Amino acid sequence: MTRLHGAPVSTPPTFSDPFNVLEEMANREGWSYHFSTSSTAPDGMRMVVTLLGLHGDLNFFYEWDEEIQTLNVYCRIGPRVPWARKKEVRALLDRTEKVRTAMKRRGWFDLTADDFVWFWEYLSLSDEYPTWELAIAASLSGALEHCNALTPLFLRTAWGDSSFGKKIIRLALKEVQGTA
Repeated sequence: MTRLHGAPVSTPPTFSDPFNVLEEMANREGWSYHFSTSSTAPDGMRMVVTLLGLHGDLNFFYEWDEEIQTLNVYCRIGPRVPWARKKEVRALLDRTEKVRTAMKRRGWFDLTADDFVWFWEYLSLSDEYPTWELAIAASLSGALEHCNALTPLFLRTAWGDSSFGKKIIRLALKEVQGTA
């Protein structure tokens, strides 16, 4: 199981922009990150954090939407899905999302028009996560667990194996969480 090294702060940071919090977390944790322009971000900027997953680097893209106070998170999983395997990958994603919904997991996986599997999540402050650091840490921890657990299933399905049912998906998720 991948864990974040630093302990979340118990008091809200003085930063109003979650990019400042994310940048401080990245510096403290030693994560690789950079800022880039984005045609989809409301302010035209995004922050990219690269973390080592079990199956290679995972790039988490963060875009801040000031208007609705939401931090949009997305991460591309693995190589492009071959056209001939889209139906099988989509079926696996449907089964995956049913399992994740039953487990009350945040975010979702989807096969997008660019033929990649992506993880998506929208973060906002809540009673459960009253600070950006807590919300980001919980999001990253859960996303890393699920990306690490499900990437092999996505890749094997994309390249020819379609035999994964809900039980296998549930076991993969529980194994990476250390509860199998």
